[in-house]
Amino acid sequence: MTNWSGNGSGSVNIETLGNQIYLTEVGCFNFDNGKSISTENEYLLIKKSNGTISLSHTRFGRNKPVFLFDISFDNNKWLSIEPHLCVKDYYSCEIYTSKNTIYLNWNIVGPHKDEIISCIYS
Repeated sequence: MTNWSGNGSGSVNIETLGNQIYLTEVGCFNFDNGKSISTENEYLLIKKSNGTISLSHTRFGRNKPVFLFDISFDNNKWLSIEPHLCVKDYYSCEIYTSKNTIYLNWNIVGPHKDEIISCIYS
């Protein structure tokens, strides 16, 4: 629905501060129509005492993280416990791992978006 059809590539920097892990992605997204844009995103992961992981993004700065959802482990994959509502669209994720690779699938559903974004980290 948003014409985000294409492929991207980039790098991820990992920074650990106490029980917090910051993942900073920097790259480029290439649309199927030939256009490209630079991309940058940062996630904050916090391991909680109950075994879940809290996922936030720091789009508005590290001192103003926006909570997305908690993630729990079930049947060899990590799943968002409850979807995150952004305007009227719901965001959820599934994370799978293999030898040296992490597969992250974002599912976005709502009146403005109907998207699956697949990320491969290796």
